[in-house]
Amino acid sequence: MHFGAVGWSFLTLFGAVDSPLGSPLRFGVYSIRPPAAFRLSQMEAFVGTRAGAVSAAADDARSLEAALVDGADSESSSMLISTVEGTFSAAPSGRDDLAAAVLRHFSDELGLKLSLERADLVSQALGAAPRVEVLGSIRQPGQVRRVVVAAFESSGSLRHPVVIFSLPSGRYEELKPVIRASLDSLRREGTGPVPLLSQTTLGLGAAFLAVLLLVALRRKKKALQS
Repeated sequence: MHFGAVGWSFLTLFGAVDSPLGSPLRFGVYSIRPPAAFRLSQMEAFVGTRAGAVSAAADDARSLEAALVDGADSESSSMLISTVEGTFSAAPSGRDDLAAAVLRHFSDELGLKLSLERADLVSQALGAAPRVEVLGSIRQPGQVRRVVVAAFESSGSLRHPVVIFSLPSGRYEELKPVIRASLDSLRREGTGPVPLLSQTTLGLGAAFLAVLLLVALRRKKKALQS
C-alpha cells in the first residue's frame, strides 16, 4: 500500500464564486473537484489499509490517494479517493462486478456490513466521465450512514479512479446534488509531473476520528495487527 505516489496539487487557488465545489485536486492523470466544504485530512491513520480502494480482483494493485472530511464529529461526511490497477468499463458487466466488489470490500477488508441498495451505470453527459455508481447503507448503533461508491471508466489508462462518499443518512438528500456534481467533475488530465503537497497543506483537514467509516478502518487495522 502506498500513498500519493504521484503527488497531489491544487490546480487552481480558488473555486468559482458560489460554486458548491472546491478547487480541483489532481492525482496522477486525473483531477476531481470535491465539495467546497470538504478538506484534505491527515493520512497516517490509513497506512497499511486499503480503505476505499475497491477492486474486483483481490490481488489488483491499489492506492488510497486522499481522504477528505467536512467536519470532526459523528455528523461529518467523508470522501476517499483511490486508484486501482487495471482497466474498468462502465458497462453492465462492470456494474455487476463493482457491486460484488463493494460488498466484499466492506465485509472482508473493513469489517462492516453494507446493505446494497442499487448499482447504476452513469453514461457520459456534458463531458462527465462514464462510471458505475453503487449506493448502500451501513447501520451502526445510533446512526445509519449512506455510502456512494463510484468507479470510473479507465479511458485508456492502466489505472482507474474510485471515489467513495460516506455520510449520515439524514444528510443524503441535502448532499446528493453536490456529490453528483463532484463525481461529474472528474477529468483525465495531462501526464506531466505533479509537485507534492506540503505537510502544512495536508494538515488543513479537520480531525476525522469521529467519522464512522474512518473509525472503522482504524479498528480494522488494529485487529489485523493483533
